[in-house]
Amino acid sequence: MGTNTLIDDIYGLLKTKQVPENVNIDYLIHEFGESMKKIMKRQLSEYKTDRRTLRLSNVGRTKRYLWHLMHGTEAEEIAPHTQLKFMYGHIIEEMLLFLVKASGHTVTDEQKRCEVAGVVGHMDGRIDGRLMDVKSTSSYSFKKFKDGSLVDDDAFGYIDQLKAYAKSEGDTKIAWLAMDKQNGHLTWLEYDLENTN
Repeated sequence: MGTNTLIDDIYGLLKTKQVPENVNIDYLIHEFGESMKKIMKRQLSEYKTDRRTLRLSNVGRTKRYLWHLMHGTEAEEIAPHTQLKFMYGHIIEEMLLFLVKASGHTVTDEQKRCEVAGVVGHMDGRIDGRLMDVKSTSSYSFKKFKDGSLVDDDAFGYIDQLKAYAKSEGDTKIAWLAMDKQNGHLTWLEYDLENTN
C-alpha cells in the first residue's frame, strides 16, 4: 500500500465496513480506547508544564510569540470553549490515525523524539514511511491543504515545523493528513523540500 490510495482506502473502509484481512481491528480499537483515556487524563489533569521551553512545535511561530514564550509572559487563561476545541482536535487526530491503520496502511514512529540544534520535539509519525503531521482544520484552512496553497499561505508555521522534524530525520519529503472538522472531508498533501519551484 502507498499513500496515493490513503484517502480512498479510508473512505472505502467507512463505506463498506470491510477491514483488510491483515488488520487486527480488535487490537486497534483497544489501542484507540487507550489513546482516548490518555487525552482525557491530560485534559482534565491539574498538571501544568513549563511552557517557557522552546520546542520544535514552536518553529514557524512569530518572533513576538517566541519572545513572550521564552520570557515567561503571563498568558491569558484558556477559556473552557477553547479547551474543548483543543480536546476535540486531539481526538480527531487520534481517530484519523486509527482509520489509517484500520484501512491497512502503516503508522510508525508515533511521537518519536526529534532534535535540531538542541531543540526537542515529537513528530506525529509516518504513514507508509512518509514523515507527516495530522491536522484537524476549519473548512477555510482545509482548502489550503486540499489545493496545496499552504505553501504560499502558512500563517501557523506548519511547514517550518514539519521541516524541522525532516531535518532531524534526514527526510526530504513531508506530508499532512488533514480533516475538515466541520464537514468530515479528508485530504493528503505532500511537499518535496528539494523542489524549489
